[in-house]
Amino acid sequence: MNLNQRLLLMNQNQLIELITKLVDAHPSLGDLITKYLPSPTLQMAHSAIASAESAFTSSFPYSKSGISLTPYSYNRVLPHLSSLRDVILHYLHYFTNVSAFDASRQHEYPAEAFGYLDLATSTAHRLPHWPGEGQNQLNEEIYDALGKRWREWIKEVARRGRDEGKMYGGDVVKEWGRALERHCQTCKGTWGLGEALEEFKR
Repeated sequence: MNLNQRLLLMNQNQLIELITKLVDAHPSLGDLITKYLPSPTLQMAHSAIASAESAFTSSFPYSKSGISLTPYSYNRVLPHLSSLRDVILHYLHYFTNVSAFDASRQHEYPAEAFGYLDLATSTAHRLPHWPGEGQNQLNEEIYDALGKRWREWIKEVARRGRDEGKMYGGDVVKEWGRALERHCQTCKGTWGLGEALEEFKR
């Protein structure tokens, strides 16, 4: 059995463990492996978030009256909520970080960043608001990070227009504005989205 055949028999966790061991033993392989890894896409991010969100919602205990927000429910779903937060923040760093886009892909940044911010913020809106003290910490971490990245995105888009003469289509700008206004209304302007919307309108 050759190497390709053996690798095909391994699951995702086994492959991750193998690559991690190889890089630990030969640190110089890290950059080489990274070079050949495919860049994340919005479709990949959407799939990962949808999977994590499904695991989260499925972990709630059964209740005839709908989702239960009891302390028992919170403790049961917490690991899945934590995983969902990790997935959202992981992709957030990539899609809204200008330096993650090389020179050949810089033109993709505004639309890619917006697409992810819209996706991630919509997901955050669907998270339940817990009644217990401290139970909304993970939700707040997500919103705090999203609010900061929305403002950074707006500043970068404005900078490109001001310093580089970049022009954006009217329909595109309207779509961005409608989405941002919708998110701002949903969270009542908190987490910096109100400031982001005002900055966008300038």
